[in-house]
Amino acid sequence: MKIATIIVTFYPTEDIAKLVLLLQRDTHVFLIDNSEESVETISKIKRDFEKNVTIIENKKNIGLAAAQNLGIQLGLKENFAFFLFLDDDSMVDDNYVLDLSMSFQNYIKNHSEEKIGIFASNFYDVNLKRETNFGVLDDKSYQTKTFWQSDEEYLKVSFVVSSGTFIPAETFLKLGLFRVTFFIDHIDTDYCLRVLKAGLSIIVTRRPCLSHTVGCRREYKILGISFKPTFNSARRKYYVARNGIRLVKEYGKEFPGFAKIFYKKFIHDLVGILFFEDQKWAKLHATFKGIREGRKLYGGSE
Repeated sequence: MKIATIIVTFYPTEDIAKLVLLLQRDTHVFLIDNSEESVETISKIKRDFEKNVTIIENKKNIGLAAAQNLGIQLGLKENFAFFLFLDDDSMVDDNYVLDLSMSFQNYIKNHSEEKIGIFASNFYDVNLKRETNFGVLDDKSYQTKTFWQSDEEYLKVSFVVSSGTFIPAETFLKLGLFRVTFFIDHIDTDYCLRVLKAGLSIIVTRRPCLSHTVGCRREYKILGISFKPTFNSARRKYYVARNGIRLVKEYGKEFPGFAKIFYKKFIHDLVGILFFEDQKWAKLHATFKGIREGRKLYGGSE
């Protein structure tokens, strides 16, 4: 099984070298750096790793989607069969790649007729100190599934985050690359919706499990109701709102449950900004600007 790992970095810490060391034994690592100037960590990796590592330094932030697409295009040219995506702050065990590929093969063996668009590993949210929930759409709404409330080894879900996804090359050849105009947020959401629309499955395996952070999320309670603000920057709030409302306009009729997820998270995020986060005015302004521009973009060119 010929596997390419794609990691996009932006002023990475020294931990990225440890991640590359683990991965380059079992995959070819495409490290795409969006830092706007030379970074010593990247220079050190270039010096220390000669095998199974390709580094592209963009010298500017071209966005997550565009950077990931560079890695995909290189991998497709070199006939890689699968693409593993990891964030630069994700943490994995020594045998993560082998365990993930073995889990994929075991699933295929027992579900030979199922067409998989995305396979993904379970992940542990470092900030919340628990395994994550996965959204599952139904005809009119949605539900959540978790491994800690299930004995299943695999879950069929509707959405996964980018880090830990294991995507067959066939999926990219059929559906195309990631959406560059989304820049950084909801890129994975958009691709999951495209996979579902094409009639392909999204499967998550219980093991392996990577450790990952989603923003700087912390949990608070108001009147017994749990809120988990992300503490993202105003710029990120803009992209979350703009890209999210764009997806609601495009997919809301076909997947009404997605619209419910988005608006619930939108209200949740507003409460988080108002009660818990700093720079409230800047973040609220960015959020509503994103909503306005997302509505305006719909139906026009990007």
